[in-house]
Amino acid sequence: MFVAAAAALLGMAVERTLSRGHAAIDALDAVVIGLFGAIGTSKALAAGLPALPAIAVGILSAVGGSILRDVSMGLPIAFLHVGSFYALAAGAGSTLLVVLVAWGVDVPLAAAAGVALTAGVRLASMRFGWTVPEQRGFVPRTPPPRRPKRERRRFDEGADARWREALQRVNDVRRYGG
Repeated sequence: MFVAAAAALLGMAVERTLSRGHAAIDALDAVVIGLFGAIGTSKALAAGLPALPAIAVGILSAVGGSILRDVSMGLPIAFLHVGSFYALAAGAGSTLLVVLVAWGVDVPLAAAAGVALTAGVRLASMRFGWTVPEQRGFVPRTPPPRRPKRERRRFDEGADARWREALQRVNDVRRYGG
């Protein structure tokens, strides 16, 4: 009971300081993304997965970890914000980890480099406003307009009747000979 009361009092005392410290929270967020990605990638490599699936597992671990963090804190899921660099930063760090391990670097050192790259890319994207393109709605391609069909010339009723009579006379001549 005493610990809970002390934590509540401490939280109220430093609330103003923490509410202004968004840069520190963003930096820790970027490092956490890198850690989730490095753990997922190194576990995938340890399980014997090839490079590309290991990178995919690392990206999914980083994104999934950030989603779990946001849900547990009751915040909107940051990964779903338009233009967020979560997955790209995690992909860069996971790829670096896999490449360094393939070159024979120890896994802890490669993981540290991957975390540093992930955090660096994420922080640079926040600092310089880098975003991925916004998804656009699907617009089906419309075919070019068709040329209108030429209308057949229609004769007036009198011409039509005269035409039928002429045809009848020709047929009669053919049948009866003259």
